[in-house]
Amino acid sequence: MARKNRFFKVWHEIDGKELSTADLESQFRKIIQLAGNEEISAPVGIFTSDNRDNWAVNRKALIAANPANEASLNALEASSFLVALDDATPHTLEERARECWHGNGRNRWYDKPCQFIVFENGRSGFLGEHSMMDGTPTHRLNHYVCDVLARNKLDHGALIPQSNLPEPEEIKFYLNSNVQSAITKSEKRFDELVTEFDLRVMLYQSYGSDIIKTFKSSPDAWAQMMIQLAYYKFYGVSRPTYESAATRKFQLGRTETCRSVSDESVAWCEAMEDPSVSNEQCLELGRKAINAHVKYIMEASDGKGCDRHLFGLKKFLSPGDEVPALYKDPAYSYSSHWFLSTSQLSSDYTNGYGWYLFSRDNGSNL
Repeated sequence: MARKNRFFKVWHEIDGKELSTADLESQFRKIIQLAGNEEISAPVGIFTSDNRDNWAVNRKALIAANPANEASLNALEASSFLVALDDATPHTLEERARECWHGNGRNRWYDKPCQFIVFENGRSGFLGEHSMMDGTPTHRLNHYVCDVLARNKLDHGALIPQSNLPEPEEIKFYLNSNVQSAITKSEKRFDELVTEFDLRVMLYQSYGSDIIKTFKSSPDAWAQMMIQLAYYKFYGVSRPTYESAATRKFQLGRTETCRSVSDESVAWCEAMEDPSVSNEQCLELGRKAINAHVKYIMEASDGKGCDRHLFGLKKFLSPGDEVPALYKDPAYSYSSHWFLSTSQLSSDYTNGYGWYLFSRDNGSNL
């Protein structure tokens, strides 16, 4: 668990028995008390937000500063998940989105695949590390948790905490001046990186997926075509657009690209902006665009997309090998540059669920 930029180890099983809700609440209260009111000034968690090459160097420096730090790192890395008890109090959708997306970078361990975040005002959220898993499994996990709680199907266990609960154990780090200086630099890079990005949340309540389905349309394809039309209206052109398609029906399957732009989508966007085209014609073209999108995403999910296949073939090249003409073609380069990157996961229990992956000039990812 993380609190005030400090980390604590909490066992979620004792003698093979899961802790009850009362047990967990008791442990959380103890951690809040142990962490006190002041945040530590040199938060080691910020290292995990940094460029991965920097983090690799700083990890070695952390271990060199004190051998006990390696055991602390191992404890964090071996943990099932992390619960961050934040003292932030986000209220608006944008505030909550930003806190869940990155927060201030200190009370986190971004290498963990699953981080559950609970704020001071009772709001909560989730942060997943995208390089090793996709949004779908973590979304299902959170949906399931919220669903069993909403339907009162969760066995909370005994109402009184166990008397033999082990005390939460702080995972301590011992720092020298070299590590403290590196932390300051990582904090500076993180704060600068956050300022480079804008985030807006729009809550649209006029209609949703239920109405879209009555029109015998895929809500996802509908939304994708709305994105295409909005971009076309703004820029007067359609550009390469990425949407992730899940290939989890295959063992170790991750994602394939669904290309939202098609001949049909372009024809529909052009028609929508042409006053001479009738409503009936626009409707017909719109249905063709939606059907084309559904067809593509189904084929991509079946492993019949082109992007992962071509990328895999390219990775077979050894250093010094001649690059095939296909990969030198300007059309291939253009089509591989995404002007729009889109994705969505929806649940009745969440008011925002998405992912974001961005790169800096040096190729690092957060």
